[in-house]
Amino acid sequence: MLCTFSQFSEQEHANQAGGKGGMLARLYQSGYPVPDGFIILSTAFDNRGLIDSAREQIHAYYRQLTDSSPTGKVAVRSSAPAEDSAQASYAGEFETVLNVESKDQLYAAIQTVYESGNSERVQTYAAAKAQTGNQGIAVVVQHMLAPSYAGVLFTSDPISGAAYTMQGNLVTGTGDKLVSGEVTGDAFSFHTDTGTYQGPDYFKPHQQALFSMASRLAAELQSLQDIEWAIFQNQLFLLQSRPITGLQTTPEVWNDSLKDNYLWSNTNLGELFGNVITPLTWSIFREVTERNVGPVGKHFLIGLIAGRSYFNISLIYALLSKLGKKHADILNSFDLFLGIIPDHIKIPQLNLSWPEALGFVLKQTSYSLKSAFALKKFLVWAQQEGPAWCDRTFSAIEQSENNADLLRVYADIEPVLFKTFTMVAFIGNQFVQQQYKLKAALSGALAAEDREIILSGLDGDGQLPSMAPLMGIAAMTKGEITRDEFVRRYGHRGPDEAEFAAPRTAEDPDWIDKLLAQHQDADPAALLLKQKQNRDRIWQTLAQQQPKLAEQLQKLCATATTLAYNRELAKSENFRQAWVVRKFVQKAAQLNHQAEDALFYLSKNELIEFLQGNSQVLERIAPRRETYAAYSALPPVPNLISGSIDPFQWAKLPNRRTDYFDANQALPQIEDDKLLKGFPGSAGLVEGTVRVLSSHECMHEFISGEILVTSFTNVGWTPLFPRAAAIVTDIGAPLSHAAIVARELGVPAVVGTGSATMRLKTGDKVRVNGSQGIVELL
Repeated sequence: MLCTFSQFSEQEHANQAGGKGGMLARLYQSGYPVPDGFIILSTAFDNRGLIDSAREQIHAYYRQLTDSSPTGKVAVRSSAPAEDSAQASYAGEFETVLNVESKDQLYAAIQTVYESGNSERVQTYAAAKAQTGNQGIAVVVQHMLAPSYAGVLFTSDPISGAAYTMQGNLVTGTGDKLVSGEVTGDAFSFHTDTGTYQGPDYFKPHQQALFSMASRLAAELQSLQDIEWAIFQNQLFLLQSRPITGLQTTPEVWNDSLKDNYLWSNTNLGELFGNVITPLTWSIFREVTERNVGPVGKHFLIGLIAGRSYFNISLIYALLSKLGKKHADILNSFDLFLGIIPDHIKIPQLNLSWPEALGFVLKQTSYSLKSAFALKKFLVWAQQEGPAWCDRTFSAIEQSENNADLLRVYADIEPVLFKTFTMVAFIGNQFVQQQYKLKAALSGALAAEDREIILSGLDGDGQLPSMAPLMGIAAMTKGEITRDEFVRRYGHRGPDEAEFAAPRTAEDPDWIDKLLAQHQDADPAALLLKQKQNRDRIWQTLAQQQPKLAEQLQKLCATATTLAYNRELAKSENFRQAWVVRKFVQKAAQLNHQAEDALFYLSKNELIEFLQGNSQVLERIAPRRETYAAYSALPPVPNLISGSIDPFQWAKLPNRRTDYFDANQALPQIEDDKLLKGFPGSAGLVEGTVRVLSSHECMHEFISGEILVTSFTNVGWTPLFPRAAAIVTDIGAPLSHAAIVARELGVPAVVGTGSATMRLKTGDKVRVNGSQGIVELL
């Protein structure tokens, strides 16, 4: 009728110990720091309560337990058959009696816990969970602690279901009121990949021990866990661990908009990651972003919504506001990079403390100084040694014979990959800041259209790396380079080059054939020459009228051209290194007899754990495949999102908008259904016929002279540009890929309309005004 935690046998006692008792005994036997105790099995009770024949044994067990108790007291807890199961937790529904310190109190507590099984609240909860019948229970008696802190921790976000975030709450003293919902305590969190802690400073001495224990529990129990814990005499104790209930884990929920009230934008990031992101790619991108930017308080710069990447505009706004910038100046400070925020979109406000803001500034200052000192050396390495490093690493990966070999190779990959990521961000910021300076200088000297033509000169006469695949296709068509040479130089670039799971151009011979076919009636050299002639004409006129100003502006343009090249070089090498990571993952799959794409559904840390011998992480692949497929089946979610969005419900709305979604207020109706507004991307006015392409895979449908309308473009779309009369995108800003390359070629472009692919259809006649950022349906 009784068993201690150490005596518990799964075969002999599991059916009578209840969910909590059985779990605590198993955890105790596995070496977890569970306070010692014993279980009064359900066979010790009849319909009135504890049977008399059980009392003598209970008294003996109780004496032994109190003799070893650090406080001389015990806690009496329920253990119903369905309690703490994957289907139901019954948290707070049964009674718990703490600080029991005598035999009489013990028997009274046991009866109280037993009778709570027939309470109205338990019966109501059981009915809601479709668990009918009497909730007869076993009872657990344990050492009573006098904790300094106690709390709960979920090994995923219990609201959003995001598996890469652990969320918890803690209080001083015992955690009974926290578990029952009477108090909320202080919130804290961990990032599951990095272990990054966000929470009260007073708990920092214990956070690593709790994170390690929670990670081990989730891995060994093979499910997301709801953990109760306590700190007593500076030691961590485990009070309970149960599966998280009420959480949809298949598919997982990849939706950071549920975490807090933010304004999100996927301008720029939506161009980098045009589709749903695999867990491996996201984990690496998030880690490098956190290393360089880090969370500010509990707020992160980037997030996933429906599996797609977004910038946290509210955080950027709050930081700049805290540093004294005014509203209009803040919006103007990122419009080239993140686009314009419409006046009717609410920016949810964050209250950052001065220590949080200053900590961010100090970290960014340190990061910028380190990057500035390392820049010259990095650029030389990227240009002269980067491709050779990739070739050597490819060879090392291919020669790996086992997981240990692969892990040694990865130890060399990560520092290079992460450093290049860091330099891309630093150089990109340099480029953007120079663009603001240059545009301001040009605005006072040139008309709008002439200004855009001058800005097209940043390619260095077609030498910009983002233009390189296009120029490479042209050279291959003319017989100037071989197919093998094209693959060697540009094979790492492609339509989805930031996603590690996506094939590179070099891996798909058919894709190269499609690019060649697209180029048959294109002449990018002629377009580049025409733009150069236009620039020469403008410079000549300005030099005649204002020679000193012309000289000053040409120096600014030369600096901008250098920065543009540096930015594109760093990005190109980063994408070459992404191909290295792809090869690494593919080799890991081959050596371990996994499907070629399977391991991309693990995070980076999970992949390393797997290669170190933890095969349990493989169980996360199937639900993530399902998650990925579910989000990929949705239409692209809005470019701007204020507040929380349920993408599956949004997708069902007959009047949904893809440009923005605001959960905080009703959005205005479209004033003119024949007019789309975006950002000026490339100057020019043209009328023509629309061709809407949902993917680069549809490029063969495009007919020369049509107006290309698509969600976003990147380097993989470049071969189409010379054949287009104009380009219109949902996602983008003046410094996005579509805008920059279109300017180089002199192709009119309107970017960042938000809804072009929804409001236009193939065959529509439109007028595109690239100078004003307007598309008019004729």
